[in-house]
Amino acid sequence: MKDSSKRSARNGSARAGQGERRDTVLALLRGNPQITAANLARLLDISTGNVYTTISRLRRQGAVDKKDGKWVVKASAGTR
Repeated sequence: MKDSSKRSARNGSARAGQGERRDTVLALLRGNPQITAANLARLLDISTGNVYTTISRLRRQGAVDKKDGKWVVKASAGTR
């Protein structure tokens, strides 16, 4: 397999993992609206940078927001 093919295969599986991560993050935020990025990172076994990226994407999509120090998951942000 060429290097570019390896990258494509990795990116495809990474995208699938991101969908699972999105759903897991939404569930964790629903279950504990005061959870921190550091705690999410520990629970998901990913870096805090990846948590910030995921949350940033969810905020841009309108799936989550933060109000009074608590995460608010929008009703329309159902799991896939």
